[in-house]
Amino acid sequence: MTKIRTYRFGVFEVNKTAMELRKRGLRLKLAGQPFQILQLLLDKKGEVVTRDELRHAIWPDEAWGDHDQRLNKAMNKLREVLGDTADNPRYIETIPKLGYRFLVPVEIQTIPLVEPETLPQVVAAPTKGLSWRWAASFVAVGGVAIGLWLFRPGLNPSTEETLVSRPLTTFAGSEHSPNFSPDGKEIVFVWGGEKGSRESIHILETRAGGARRLTSGKAREFAPSFSPDGRMIAFKRESPEGGTSLWVYESVSKQERKVAGLEVDGNSGHLSWTPDGKWLLTAERSSAGNLGIFAISIANGERHQLTQAPADSIGDRSPVISPSGRQLAFTRHTTPEWREVFIADFEPAAVRCRGELRQATSKKLRIDQLAWAEGGKELWFSGATPSGGVSHLSRLILAKQEVRDVAGMRIEGNSFALSPDGKDLAISRRNTESTSLRRIDLVLHKNSELLQSQPLLTSTAPDYSPDIAADGEQVVMSSSRSGSPQLWLFRANQNAPKQLTFLGNACASVPRWSPDGKWVAYESRPDGQSDLFTIEAATGRINRITQTPLQESRANWSRDGKWIYYGCRIDGRLEIFKIPALGGEATRVTENGGAFAVESVDGKWLYFTSPEPIAEIRRKPIGGGKEETLVTGALGRSALAVGENTIYYLSTPDAVGTTRILAYGAKKITTIAETSNPVHNAIAISPDEKWLIFTELLQPESDIHLLSRQR
Repeated sequence: MTKIRTYRFGVFEVNKTAMELRKRGLRLKLAGQPFQILQLLLDKKGEVVTRDELRHAIWPDEAWGDHDQRLNKAMNKLREVLGDTADNPRYIETIPKLGYRFLVPVEIQTIPLVEPETLPQVVAAPTKGLSWRWAASFVAVGGVAIGLWLFRPGLNPSTEETLVSRPLTTFAGSEHSPNFSPDGKEIVFVWGGEKGSRESIHILETRAGGARRLTSGKAREFAPSFSPDGRMIAFKRESPEGGTSLWVYESVSKQERKVAGLEVDGNSGHLSWTPDGKWLLTAERSSAGNLGIFAISIANGERHQLTQAPADSIGDRSPVISPSGRQLAFTRHTTPEWREVFIADFEPAAVRCRGELRQATSKKLRIDQLAWAEGGKELWFSGATPSGGVSHLSRLILAKQEVRDVAGMRIEGNSFALSPDGKDLAISRRNTESTSLRRIDLVLHKNSELLQSQPLLTSTAPDYSPDIAADGEQVVMSSSRSGSPQLWLFRANQNAPKQLTFLGNACASVPRWSPDGKWVAYESRPDGQSDLFTIEAATGRINRITQTPLQESRANWSRDGKWIYYGCRIDGRLEIFKIPALGGEATRVTENGGAFAVESVDGKWLYFTSPEPIAEIRRKPIGGGKEETLVTGALGRSALAVGENTIYYLSTPDAVGTTRILAYGAKKITTIAETSNPVHNAIAISPDEKWLIFTELLQPESDIHLLSRQR
């Protein structure tokens, strides 16, 4: 059996046989000596590779020559391609007078070309379509013909097709949610403008470009979808007063028309038309309280409920009708964190589902978007691990019960569309840094002067929930650098993160150090809902603290290290509980809501955030007693840190989007710093209270690329 061995680290993937380096599925230009250096570093798995070893491996037959200068040049090229630097290394560390060391964990995978994953039996609709059987691939952007060869069964192998990739949009800000017109000549998409202030529906021609805004609403718009005849574009629009409604834009009259209000808040997935163009399928809240798939008449707003999820499920979303109109695919929450693909038979005339519902995937992912392909023989989907994982495209081949990567590799993107003829793939890809850990030196704060935060760690992958150990230098965070959220460690003066957990789809997030700096408490989802765990930082030894059907989250230690506080949803509201650090019986602490708790330094008070979006910071005596509210207008969740005489927290953004880092002490609130970027809802302070750390969410930047097959 032929196998492919790949090496993965962060957002990169290396195929040593093909001598290819890819970043999120896109091939990077790296060959020759720089690629040889990368191979040697990966093979050493974090050990030091000396300069002598590199010289002998790259120039084995050359006894003389300026090898040092040539080695430096090759290493500089490798770092340039990886986006790395010697001064602030992310991947390759220079060991002075010795050599180099690879800093991040490397995942080695051996992938067979056959024997894919077996899935539950699913029957495919007997329809025709073009085939995306991709033999070898290396994708680039910028309108370059790239050697990705495609073949269809029955074709002579010499009959090759190449895939050409080019950007469709290159605007400042984020463009996403593409959808093709029936003739494939236009695409509608969502763009929030250069500042991302308000997302609205835009359209452009796939050949000529020339994007223009279609809609005129003053609230956020999303989920655009062309009607089968191309005369209407359906979309969802949020109301400034709250709630969401369903609209259509009529191309001939250039007018918008409201179809119906929706019993759902926010984005519940994309829209799908029935083939006759008379009904729109969307997710909406059912009478049972969870989400179901509904068909809504565009003529009069009449509703037919098509699916009903079990009572313990959040519900169904992201419906899509097959090309024949006789199968409905959608995603269903099988746990609070996982969404899997389900398929039902559909009767277009009666606008209803019938027969037995089939679960089509068991991937333990958060599957976001679906699209029928190959004339109904395949379902493509985007899926990510929960809690901030990176989405990738996959193909579900119905007749063979197989799930495979698209093009035989991991292509990043949670927002995509296939053209009606199956020849083009439009995909939205993130292309800039997404988070920045920021440091504020509190000792510099004087009077009313605002402090400036400094970058501590910047990444193209989400870095969240940092916490500082007892030594004041070691930092733990949750990061998706390896593809799924895992715990990473780094020293504040080195900025070279190393992975601590390797839990796959179970993930690990919201870490907090124990008072002695030896253990980290965190939440993980091995069974689909969050439970609490601790891990010994030095050995990687893991203890499970909770195992219940409830959602336990945002763990934090008591000052003596004997207890772990956490939030748990009871009767529809988050409350604070505590449990022995080695596991045992939990005790409820709050009665009026609580999300995250921190003990005072002297251990006499418990400070905690309320669970509302605009939160309060409250406190109550550790030994029991009445709660009192200290401040309002807080961001809440884990955005709370407690010093000896001061508590630190984040405000909710004001009208112009400014978030303030605030200090409360002696019944007085002081602004320490401000940021105009969004922030994640977590902060931490060093034990000596000299510096503070938080995560800034950088303006998302994503473009839509068009991948087209050409012979």
